[in-house]
Amino acid sequence: MAASRADQHDKDKLARWHGDLAGGVTGAFPLHALFLVSEVDRAAHDVFRAFRSRFEELGAGFQHLVIFGQHGVSQAEQTLLARLGLAADAIPSLVLLTASDPPLVYTLPLPSGDVGPEVKDPHQAPWRLVLAWVERERVELAEASGSADEVKPLALGNIPGMNTGTELSEPVIDLVAGMLEQLG
Repeated sequence: MAASRADQHDKDKLARWHGDLAGGVTGAFPLHALFLVSEVDRAAHDVFRAFRSRFEELGAGFQHLVIFGQHGVSQAEQTLLARLGLAADAIPSLVLLTASDPPLVYTLPLPSGDVGPEVKDPHQAPWRLVLAWVERERVELAEASGSADEVKPLALGNIPGMNTGTELSEPVIDLVAGMLEQLG
């Protein structure tokens, strides 16, 4: 049986992600952001586009921002959910894998369908708070400086709606390699 368009697209994306991770060029970037969506989650696709634009400005590469499910929920996306211990109904979500050792996994539900929930202050939407965290962490890593007197930025686990970080049992590159092997 031939692979669906969604399966082939996401498997190709998974292979590219692995190649970029194996290339070893990560720079001083604090995490990997994975968008797990379906083809009907236009609001979540819009959030991805906002992340892509900002990540590009911050010098992040493809290995730092990947979206799965644009053409439908794929086997790769289902495999990733299972390997991260997430339920099938976690779609759409933003999954964050920190650059720490071991990596921590955080998940943030994203709006489903065409329109996201109304937020009184759009700058306080949880996904925007994630972007603000990334920007601060990126600057701190790039400058490699910090003062004990500085105000610490918002911790990922304190962002409203964010599921607290759990340890990933393997490095991100091993996670991706295992997925590729599992998908054959």
